[in-house]
Amino acid sequence: VYAKAGADPVTPEIVREVMKRLRPKDNLDEIFGADSTYDYGRQLARDFISRTGLERLPQVLMNGIPLEQKHLNADGFEEGAIMALSSQMNVLQQAVYDGSLTDSDNVLDFLMRQPNVMPRLNNRILTGDNDEVKYVDASSLFSDPKDDDLTQKVFSNFPYFSSKSGSMGTKPVTVWLAVDVNNRQGLGIVRAAASHIAGDPNMRIGLLFNAEDVNNDRLAKAVLSVIQSQENRVAAEVLDAFLTDKNVKKFVEGNLEPVQLNYSSKMLNVRPGQAVVICNGRVIGPLGAKEDFVESDFLLLSRYVSSTSADAIIQMLLEVKAQGKQGRTLSDYVVGATTVLLSQGAAKSRLELPALVSDSSTVHLSSQVEGEPYLDIVGIVDPLTRGAQLMASLVSTVMKVLPSKVRLYMNCVEKHSEMPMKSFFRYVLASEPEFEPETGSLVAPVAKFLHLPTEPILTMGLKIPENWLVGLVRSPYDLDNIRLKDVEGGVYGKSEVRRVLRC
Repeated sequence: VYAKAGADPVTPEIVREVMKRLRPKDNLDEIFGADSTYDYGRQLARDFISRTGLERLPQVLMNGIPLEQKHLNADGFEEGAIMALSSQMNVLQQAVYDGSLTDSDNVLDFLMRQPNVMPRLNNRILTGDNDEVKYVDASSLFSDPKDDDLTQKVFSNFPYFSSKSGSMGTKPVTVWLAVDVNNRQGLGIVRAAASHIAGDPNMRIGLLFNAEDVNNDRLAKAVLSVIQSQENRVAAEVLDAFLTDKNVKKFVEGNLEPVQLNYSSKMLNVRPGQAVVICNGRVIGPLGAKEDFVESDFLLLSRYVSSTSADAIIQMLLEVKAQGKQGRTLSDYVVGATTVLLSQGAAKSRLELPALVSDSSTVHLSSQVEGEPYLDIVGIVDPLTRGAQLMASLVSTVMKVLPSKVRLYMNCVEKHSEMPMKSFFRYVLASEPEFEPETGSLVAPVAKFLHLPTEPILTMGLKIPENWLVGLVRSPYDLDNIRLKDVEGGVYGKSEVRRVLRC
């Protein structure tokens, strides 16, 4: 069928033509008719595609993971399938090795129980547009109120609705919907959110009104008044019942702040009437004019954000008690912390070292100020290596500049047959500029070598970038083949960078 269609889309006429050629004696109406087995299967397939969020067809799923589109052709399919199989086999082999997958287990059921399995595929949530994820700067939610901070002005007393009646409690996932409730898309998103929130105890939802016609705000006022006047769970239930096609034009009076109407255009850079979903500060959208964001997308969003960041952040805040903050304020802290941490784009995961014996093989250093944030630096080094000498210089400088807590674990090599250190290295890095007290001129950075062995023959040199041209300015000795026991008063060399070449 696809070979006959070529680059054109597959149509029912092409399918019937191919089937008629392959099965000329069969009645096509019995095969493709409204009450046929095929038609029932087609409806199930359409429902599956809608629920899973598959956008482009054809698609091939291997244990629930879609193959890349570039492999869905006659030339690349085998290669793509083998690559996917090889990648998934590593996961299964590790599971068999650690005992989490046994002979009595169903492999597919085991894979579907993994925490990284999501109920739906939505590239806007899982990867973002072109893998570029944008965040709203919500760091101001940590600080005291400021008159000129629009984010803080909007969200410091922002009305939310959630599934829990009474107090808001602590919600790891905060969703802001910037929509125009006067059009079909925006109203559908709010309706889907209200329907989802009733069964999600970890999410709270707030509405930003991005109206195309700022004078037509009666429905926006109605929605806002429901949120402001009802308890959280009641508000969700009322919205779910209120936002129906039959009741959508029955309005009540409300109080809509003008600053909300301006936030979307000023802070989100979207046109009036466009729809945007913001989850813990991450901007999803603007959505296309015909693009829907349905109830199952909110389920995916909640599960994805919780598993990737929100649960870990709120657990850390609870451990440190977040300066005594609870409930709504702690939820605001989660939003602020998420935007600060994830907007940096760090791709490396944090590691926690196991409990190590540190009676006589650990150096503890500290420049932290009590009650203030500090860098926690842990190093594992063989002290008789150039890497250890480089780390010593860097750690020493960092401690002078920033409050730090340092633990250096010595991972020494035993039973050396010869002298392990044959070269000595210093990293020239000043913690701050220094000036001559009399002339005010800048003092050049210095590297000092103390307590070196006096018997070996040494050579003093510089390890510099390839595009630096450096020359020796002053030295009392030739810096090659130096034996320190034959020298009085030490050896020094002064060099300068004469030119830096363009790369």
